[in-house]
Amino acid sequence: MTGRPSANDLVEAALEHFDAAAVALADGPWREAAWSAWFSAGCHADMGWLERTASLRARPDTAASGAFAWLIVARALRTEPPPLALWQDPRRGRVARYAWGLDYHLAMREPLARLAEAIRRAAGLTAPPRGFVDTAPVPEKELAARAGLGFVGRNTLVITDLDGSWFSLGGLALPWRPAGAAPYDPATAAHAADRGCGTCRRCRSACPTGALVEDRMLDARRCIAWATIECRGEIPETLRGRLHRWLAGCDLCQECCPWNGRRPDTRTPRTAFDPEQHAPLLVAALALSPDSFRKRYGSSAVARLGWTRWIRNALCAAATAPADADVRAAVRRHLDSSDAVVRATALWALRRLDAGSDEESDSP
Repeated sequence: MTGRPSANDLVEAALEHFDAAAVALADGPWREAAWSAWFSAGCHADMGWLERTASLRARPDTAASGAFAWLIVARALRTEPPPLALWQDPRRGRVARYAWGLDYHLAMREPLARLAEAIRRAAGLTAPPRGFVDTAPVPEKELAARAGLGFVGRNTLVITDLDGSWFSLGGLALPWRPAGAAPYDPATAAHAADRGCGTCRRCRSACPTGALVEDRMLDARRCIAWATIECRGEIPETLRGRLHRWLAGCDLCQECCPWNGRRPDTRTPRTAFDPEQHAPLLVAALALSPDSFRKRYGSSAVARLGWTRWIRNALCAAATAPADADVRAAVRRHLDSSDAVVRATALWALRRLDAGSDEESDSP
């Protein structure tokens, strides 16, 4: 790779570090109207940081980002399947697979930095291309689809031949237009998406809260992943009893997708299933102190929740568990928490357990 690398050169270099790669140009129409409608409808929930950077996300062209193109990379998210009986145990919580093992931000940061430095040397740049892993105001999923890595499915996730939607995305902003990069064709992309999903609507049927309000449109206010990860205060009552025991994230719209699990062989090793970390007993999850929470989850993406949201989520899950003495006692311990959100959620959970709620069951 010498001189200003071509698109093929960049992809070849990226594949030494990642499982898939492609180049997206800054040319072509952007989905500004769709982003504006999404924000106007309030579908971003309380994620104000998304709205503050809306103009950059809606149109990440050269004027806004300094990029003439993006090198988009993907790392497969390979995990051992959890034992079904344990995964469906109503006494246990669930952690979404994106948060198994090392935090994906950390896992991708080092190889992305090595790739950026190699490109800097080859292209004669004064500084490495700017990298991002879910950390920059750019629409990673749209860029991945524009680059040709895959198509956006009805669950709003990019679906690829790599392993469906089980992967992490990252990329580098390139200050030149690589030769050989294909221009974006909206009609071709739309055709690929329609052909990829066909008549399948399993993801929309699998979502217990109706968060997938339209094909390829998510209302975060109804999303379990938003509720458990991004929601900062009390989880809305309309969602609290419907989390399906998810403690961090949600995989329901991916677990049902027929594209997932089709390619077992990638450079990424499988992450072993750890029942204590990935499907802990709810009593044990509620017993974690801030210190023990950090020790158990400090290197994983779960740590980004912080102890307060972890306990809040576990209390919501416990409210739909079999109401035995251990569960009640675990919930009751948080009634005098110094945190107002934890106290309020514990009181709600205990009342629900005591009432033997008639609300919709949380069993899968």
